[in-house]
Amino acid sequence: MKIVVVGAGLAGLTCAGSLAVDHEVSVLEATNRIGGRVRSLRPQEGQSTTDPVVELGAQVIHGSDNPLLHDAMLASDCSPAATSLERGVIVVDGAARPLTGDTQVSSPLRTLTILRHIHKQLSGMGMGSVSVQQALRMARVSRLDQQVFIEWFQQNTATAVAHTSLGSFCTEDWYAGSSDQQLRAGTGLETHLHRWAAGLDVRLSHAVHEIRLTNDGVQLVLEHGVVDADKVVITIPPPLVANGTLRVTGLPSSRITAAGRLEAGDGVVVALRLEQRATGERFTFDGDGGLGHVTVLGNQQYVVAVSKGPQASKLRALASSPTALTRAVTALDPTLKITDDPPLIEDWSSGPWRAGAFTKPGPEVAAAAATWRQPWEERVFFAGEASQAQGRAPFLDQAHASGVRAASEVRQHIRN
Repeated sequence: MKIVVVGAGLAGLTCAGSLAVDHEVSVLEATNRIGGRVRSLRPQEGQSTTDPVVELGAQVIHGSDNPLLHDAMLASDCSPAATSLERGVIVVDGAARPLTGDTQVSSPLRTLTILRHIHKQLSGMGMGSVSVQQALRMARVSRLDQQVFIEWFQQNTATAVAHTSLGSFCTEDWYAGSSDQQLRAGTGLETHLHRWAAGLDVRLSHAVHEIRLTNDGVQLVLEHGVVDADKVVITIPPPLVANGTLRVTGLPSSRITAAGRLEAGDGVVVALRLEQRATGERFTFDGDGGLGHVTVLGNQQYVVAVSKGPQASKLRALASSPTALTRAVTALDPTLKITDDPPLIEDWSSGPWRAGAFTKPGPEVAAAAATWRQPWEERVFFAGEASQAQGRAPFLDQAHASGVRAASEVRQHIRN
C-alpha cells in the first residue's frame, strides 16, 4: 500500500512514522526544511552542541504529561522554561513591575479567577453571557489589570479576546492559561523532529499543487510531474486548501468552508544577538503591546521576542528597522547589551506555504475541525493541529495527536 503524506511538520512526521512500519510511505514537503512551525536555530561555529538553541517557532512543550515526553531522548533534553509570569516582569504604562508583592498590577491568571467567579454567578442567575470586556468592567478590574489581562491572553491565543463570550472564555481549555509545566528542549525542538524523520522518505522542495481522485487511488500534481498513491494524508494548514494554494479536486464545498474557518492567528518571532552570554534566565511580558513575550535563556546569547495575534504587526514593523527594534527591546530591559548583528526574523504569516502561528479559537472552530478531519472517499485523510481544534489549545501535543489519529484512520480503512 503506497501512502503519501503532504507536509513534514510534527503531524506529518508522526503519521508517516507510524504508517511506515508496514506500508510504503513518502512525505512531500513544499519548503526546503522539515519541522513546519517548529524552527530551531542550530549552534553556530564555535558553539557547543549542548548550548541552548534559539527557537524561532514553537517555544516550549506544554504539560508534564505531554505524550511527546514519552520519547526518552526528548524528555531527557527538557528543562523547565523561564516563562512564568510569577517569576518574571511585566511592563505596562512604560514601567517594569515584578508580579510579586505590591506592584499595583495583578497577574492575568488571578484576574481569570475573578472572571470565572463572575461567570459562575451569572450562570446561576440564568443570565445570558456577556463579553470578557464587559465582565472585566462588572468586576471593577482596574485599567492596568484589564490591559495586562487582555494583552496576555491575546498573546496566548493569537486572537482578540475583549469581545469573546465570557462563557467560552471560562469553559474552554483554549483560554485556560499556562499549563502545569512548560519545558524547553536544550538542543532544540527541531533536532528531535530530524531524529524522528530519520529513515523516512522525506522529499523537500516537493510542493503539491493539486490532489485528484483516480479510479483506485489518488494522484498528486507537483510543479514537475505527478505522484500516484493509494492514500494521501493532508497535514498542511487548512487555510492553504481554502485559498487554493493546494487544490483538492472535487472536495465538497462544506469542507472548503470548514477549512476557511480554521483560521490561523498572526505570529512573528525575532531574535537579537547579545554582546555576551546571559548569566541567568529572564522573562519579560510587554503589557503595552508589540513585543509580546521577551525571553533570555541562561547561557544564551540571544534575546527572543514572540508576538502573536493583533499585536504581531507591531513587532513585524519594528523588525523592519533594527535600530528601532533594539531601542524597543532595551526599553523593556535596559540591562541588555545588543550587538549590531542583523536580527533573526521568522514571520509565520508570510510566505506561500505559511498561514499563521496556530489555529485561533472561535465559536465555529470545533465544528469546522470536526468537518475538516473526516476521511474523504476512503482515500484522503487529514491531520495537523487545526484538525484537533475542539476547545483544546493548539500546542505541539495536538499536532502529534492528529498524526496518530490519521494513521489509525488510514489503517482502519485499509483493513476494511
